[in-house]
Amino acid sequence: MERKHHDFILKLDPTAGNRTFVLRDFGVAVPLENPDFPDPTYDSKGRKNKELNPYDMFIELLIEEVPRIFELLRERVVNYQMGSEDD
Repeated sequence: MERKHHDFILKLDPTAGNRTFVLRDFGVAVPLENPDFPDPTYDSKGRKNKELNPYDMFIELLIEEVPRIFELLRERVVNYQMGSEDD
């Protein structure tokens, strides 16, 4: 999801803010300047993406972000099950 998708969801339902995230911003202390994943087919202006390997860029970001987010979620589940006062 790109930030524009996140903003659109919040427009539809302002109460969704605490459960709607841009993947790369999830769990970070300081939001990234540009958390959007590159669209492997279209650029930010809706034009066909002509980069050599846009899918490779997308996959590299997924490989980087998914384990990080999985670990954050795992820690939250463990803390919740142990009755952490932070949750």
